[in-house]
Amino acid sequence: MTAWAFTLVYQEAALIAYWVRHYRSFCDKVIVYVDVESTDGTSEIAAHEGADVRPYDGGSTGLDDIAFVEFANRAYKEAVGNADWVIWADGDEILYTPNIEQRLVELQRSGVTVPHLNYYVMAAPGLPTHAGQIYDEPDFRRGHFVQADAKVAIFNPNILHIQWGPGKHDLVTAAGALIHDSNGEWLKLLHYRWLGEEYLRERDAQNYARLSLRARHGGYGMHVRPDFIGPYHPMWPGPHPADAEDILS
Repeated sequence: MTAWAFTLVYQEAALIAYWVRHYRSFCDKVIVYVDVESTDGTSEIAAHEGADVRPYDGGSTGLDDIAFVEFANRAYKEAVGNADWVIWADGDEILYTPNIEQRLVELQRSGVTVPHLNYYVMAAPGLPTHAGQIYDEPDFRRGHFVQADAKVAIFNPNILHIQWGPGKHDLVTAAGALIHDSNGEWLKLLHYRWLGEEYLRERDAQNYARLSLRARHGGYGMHVRPDFIGPYHPMWPGPHPADAEDILS
């Protein structure tokens, strides 16, 4: 079983070491595209952790979901014929299950081409600073199940050729056999979004400032607007870290 992991990031120094460390634990190749406008050392950290770091210069006009997904739809094809699984996850998303390499072998043998994912928004009081994997510390094992945000983040590129839509949550097209697993032992996608209120506010403001005109006019990325009120935004009255459960036990 071979797996390749891809991501495209901007100013992800706080989490990129954990991202690379996790995926290198079971992937044969870990490719990190870093926006050329990124200035916080993301590239250097990712390279130090052993990633194949490459520049991405498609963000010169701003943060644009359409340009991003068009790039993702092209870039993963490098793995066709070279990997049994492609994982394309954001720089704050960790694909997790105990003994994940063994589980991916089982899924491959059973003919699955797109594993089901359970999607969790993780909630921690601050940024990680510990060594090892991000989920090694109790504070970073807690989250909330939000299946409405589930996405396709792993698939077999040799059987299934896909194109995502804006936001990379939904598939626009899928040529080939779309076969899901059905036994309920689904992989988890852990989205490390809430890492303290200050971090979340700063990240939202940073991303909102970079939204392209096309994204603003199309309504993409509006969850980072200063006046947005929704799940896991600092002003949302719903569940926060104090209500999160250990979802990895």
